[in-house]
Amino acid sequence: MTDQARFIFLKGVKKAIGNVFIDAFSIETHTKKSNITTYPIEDNSTITDHVLNLPLNLNTNGIIEPIGDNYNILDIHNKIVDLMNSKQLISIITGLKVYNNMSILDYTVTRNAQNGQSLVFTMQAQETKIVQSQSVTIPISQLSQVDLITYEQSQANADAGKATNGQTQETNFLEEIKRQATEAADSLFGGF
Repeated sequence: MTDQARFIFLKGVKKAIGNVFIDAFSIETHTKKSNITTYPIEDNSTITDHVLNLPLNLNTNGIIEPIGDNYNILDIHNKIVDLMNSKQLISIITGLKVYNNMSILDYTVTRNAQNGQSLVFTMQAQETKIVQSQSVTIPISQLSQVDLITYEQSQANADAGKATNGQTQETNFLEEIKRQATEAADSLFGGF
């Protein structure tokens, strides 16, 4: 969809926070930022090697006007609070864009004599990135010398506090690999 078509499409769409329709967002602030990693070097300059895109932040001022007896402002307020408390990811429809996978960070209602019958609020929401974790099993025979030592240390930590009846074959194998690696390093570099 082109940007022009998207604007025309969103122009006629009612604004919403999850399943709660909003009469208007009087202010929408769409913020997208990045962090750039920097590392100081000896000549007092810095080098950069990575840009990290931060999640989008959306700040809005909204209003919901009471219409008839079937439109209870307190019910609408409670629905927004329930959306926030549920910690579920929601979609937010603004005048600029439809945002999916959003979390409500802040919801503040402002009441005064002029807007007492309406629900006037500010809200801050943040994009939530969803990732899938994956575990991979690596055979011990494919580990490097450093990986083997790290593996051995992690196994020792995992077994801390457990009673053992002697060493396992795997521990003996790892100790032998470590001993051979140390001998090889000593012969190459003359020992440390």
